[in-house]
Amino acid sequence: MGKALNKYAHPDYMSHYHDYEMIRDCYDGSRAVKEAAEKYLPRLSGQLEEDYNNYRARALFFPITGKTVSTMVGLATTKPPKTSYPSEMSRYFVDTDPAVQFTEFYIKTFHEVTLMGRFGVLIDAPVDGGEEILVPYLAENIVNWDVDKEGHPNDLLLREWYLVPGDDRFEKIKACRFRHCFIKDGVYQVEILDSDLEVTTPAIVPSFRGRALDFIPFAPLGSTGVHMHVDKPPMLDISTINVSHYMSSADLEWGRHLVGLPTPVISGVDSRYKTFHVEMRLNELSVQMMDLHLVNAIWSKLNQETLPTLQEMKVLLTPLQALEIFIASMPQRFLALLTIASTQTNSTKQSTKPSEILPSE
Repeated sequence: MGKALNKYAHPDYMSHYHDYEMIRDCYDGSRAVKEAAEKYLPRLSGQLEEDYNNYRARALFFPITGKTVSTMVGLATTKPPKTSYPSEMSRYFVDTDPAVQFTEFYIKTFHEVTLMGRFGVLIDAPVDGGEEILVPYLAENIVNWDVDKEGHPNDLLLREWYLVPGDDRFEKIKACRFRHCFIKDGVYQVEILDSDLEVTTPAIVPSFRGRALDFIPFAPLGSTGVHMHVDKPPMLDISTINVSHYMSSADLEWGRHLVGLPTPVISGVDSRYKTFHVEMRLNELSVQMMDLHLVNAIWSKLNQETLPTLQEMKVLLTPLQALEIFIASMPQRFLALLTIASTQTNSTKQSTKPSEILPSE
């Protein structure tokens, strides 16, 4: 099972861990959010399992987090970036090398920084020799770290996921391990740990051109710069709105279901008849059979106190529609913001105050 995350993760990582999960689930979409069940949609008081499953299934998850990220990444990568590099690194800046696809890598990098505000790249190489490779790490997998006086990492714990064969012929099982990168006696070393943080591969000393390194070749990319400290995820607020809309949608659809599907009731049924006839159906609806005094009490309560009127349903629907209009316009707002900023920058070459380029609404 592995050790509890809070036993080995950095405090800053733990403070953002649940945010990372929510943002990733919102980006992945409806299936990921609904599979999380009560994590994002609390069960109503007294709700049975079947009722909760139906309550969750009817809810609409609006994919605004994914659409916003896709829009921003698309805008930023419309034109190829300007690059400058020494000739010996040219293989990393083309799309012809099967090991490193430059366009794919920089789009992935910008995507993760836009979504999570954190992304890491480790320079590694095969143990038995070969060309160096760039290994990406998502924000969720940069688990622990320590830095020197200049802010460079001198101890780094990275989580990795890989597949191992299962019992069946084609079965694959997802497993976890950790890569521990650290500086010891001024030399860069790497060891591999299992999910219990026990060493499975003893420390080795990577080298470059026959010489050991005195630093960890890891680039931590944040939304505000290259540094190890954790930035606030850019999509945190949008994903929070996303979840709020999802919960409101569930309540609205639940209310519609109650008032939109009548339940036929037969009153004054003899108890002996109910014993031998468990269910009766009318036009594909299950008919509830109850004693007369119970029926009167239940229908009185439902009609007068419980079921919302049409006007009350509109009170819930109106703010929900307003929220949908707002979040649906977010990508267009980003587009307008970036377009105006780009136009003014190109024409005046002067800095622009935020108040001059933000949309008026």
